[in-house]
Amino acid sequence: MTSVLMIDDDGDRADRLGQALTERGYRVTRAEGCEAAVAHLRDRERQYDLVILWINGRHGSPCEALRELQHAGRTAGLREAPLFLCVSHGHLGIDAQLRIERMGARYAWEE
Repeated sequence: MTSVLMIDDDGDRADRLGQALTERGYRVTRAEGCEAAVAHLRDRERQYDLVILWINGRHGSPCEALRELQHAGRTAGLREAPLFLCVSHGHLGIDAQLRIERMGARYAWEE
C-alpha cells in the first residue's frame, strides 16, 4: 500500500484530500506543520512513498521547508527517500516553480 504524508494546516482541505486518497487505496498520515512532518519522516518504523506539502505562505519559504523535509527523509536510514509534491493556491510564479523542481520535487497549483 502506498503511504502518503500530507503536510497541511487546513483541516477541512486535508480531510477531503485524505478521504479521497484513502478511498483510492493510499494510507494517509497528516501533519499540521513541517516540524511534525520531520518527526514523522525520521520515524524508522514508517516509510512514506510520497510527501505532499501544501504551500500557503504562512510557514516561510517553501524551498527552506522542502529542504528540511528532504533532509529528514534522506537521513532516516530507510531504503528510499520519499517523492515530494508541493501544492499551492494559485501559481507562485515560474521562478518558484523552477527552484522547487530543481530541488527534485514536483510542483502543482490549484486555481
